[in-house]
Amino acid sequence: MSELVKLKPIASLRTLTIHGNPIDTIPGFRLYIIGLLPQLQKLDTVLISKKERDNSNVWINSFGHVKFPKVKNITLPPEKEKPKQSEQNE
Repeated sequence: MSELVKLKPIASLRTLTIHGNPIDTIPGFRLYIIGLLPQLQKLDTVLISKKERDNSNVWINSFGHVKFPKVKNITLPPEKEKPKQSEQNE
């Protein structure tokens, strides 16, 4: 989540795809990202609606800043095993 903060200074960023990233399993991740990156027009190929933007603003105003959603036990996909050196030569 903290890596998304690095995108904040990119004023020209209009579209962001998070789909497939473990962050998209966190409840409320869209509102968090919309609040953090107000310049976005699309998130995961879906236009950001006025209602989503308003809900994000309410959330931000409730906390006084963009607050990370609570994360519970995110499961990362297993890493693919690299073939052994002998298997690569075959």
